[in-house]
Amino acid sequence: MVPFRANRLVLPLLLALIPGLLFAANDASLTAMATRLIALRGEVEELNNQLESKKSQHRNRMENLARQQGELEVLIHRENLRVKKLKKSLQKNKQLAIQSGAGDDQLQPVILKAIDELDRSLRGSLPFKIRERRSELAALRKQLVDGVLSAPKTVNRLWGFYEDEIRLTHENGLFKQILSVDGEPRLVQVARLGMVMMFFRTEDGRYGFIDRHDDNWRTVTVNDSRRQQIESLFDSLNRQIRRGYFEIPNALPNRLVSK
Repeated sequence: MVPFRANRLVLPLLLALIPGLLFAANDASLTAMATRLIALRGEVEELNNQLESKKSQHRNRMENLARQQGELEVLIHRENLRVKKLKKSLQKNKQLAIQSGAGDDQLQPVILKAIDELDRSLRGSLPFKIRERRSELAALRKQLVDGVLSAPKTVNRLWGFYEDEIRLTHENGLFKQILSVDGEPRLVQVARLGMVMMFFRTEDGRYGFIDRHDDNWRTVTVNDSRRQQIESLFDSLNRQIRRGYFEIPNALPNRLVSK
């Protein structure tokens, strides 16, 4: 009978302890949940801050790209106007000469004026093989003045020169030319984007772009993240990829944009 009485005493004691044990268990669970909730709230706030930072960076990048696009459109528009003006001028002079039946003596001043206008235009354009282009005009002028070429033949040659200038504004590609890099003349490979921007790569692995400074063109060598962008552009052009999306440094001649 003694064990029976002991069991009868233990059972009420256990029943009395169960609510306390359950409360203690629930309290520990609630504490853990609260701690986890605080941690999650902190993570959410951190992620939200990162998201806002990314949004701000994206907005700034889009604004910068929009600004560069606007500058690029201005330059392209100016270049197109330059070509159209030169082409219209030459066509007008050619038609006037034909209509008036002018001879070489009368036509020569008109042609020389057209050559001078074109040469002035070249001096302000992107320095892509600028010496060669101007030398060709100078040779054409000399041949006309010396009588080596007749006026009609000179007009035809000059018209072909205009067409070459127009073609340059529409082309993207890789070329070789001499540029002054870090104060030394070097034969480099250039990536020309129309007649708006030009990048270069030297044989010893230096990269950079052409910039306008105080009405003079200069080469700017880069060693930061822009180097990888230029290197990627050269790689794409080497693989004959001439159209598509390219992320490149802002190599727009800003001083020309403001003029």
